[in-house]
Amino acid sequence: MVVTNRINVGVASSQANRLNTLASQLKDLNKSLESIKTNLKHGWQAKEITYINNAIASITKEIHSLSSELNSIGSDVVSVALEISREEQAKIDQAKREAEARAKAKAEKG
Repeated sequence: MVVTNRINVGVASSQANRLNTLASQLKDLNKSLESIKTNLKHGWQAKEITYINNAIASITKEIHSLSSELNSIGSDVVSVALEISREEQAKIDQAKREAEARAKAKAEKG
């Protein structure tokens, strides 16, 4: 049994790091939106500000949710890659044991 396409845990980790970076950027965006919301609230007294602030609050809530989801996906990517890697290694080890057993049995017969 020859395994040619093994999962690359390093690539998976790199992808997870990219997802975590994107999540961090979303958090920074949220901080900026909160700052804008605060500035609008203090600097503008129009009736519409309530609607604008409600819209910003809704957007920041969605961004927070997306950021959390990206972090979770990043963690899952690494966990699954490690699990697959362990399974692949177990199959390789089993195939080696079987090949050694066949070789030993052949040598004993022959």
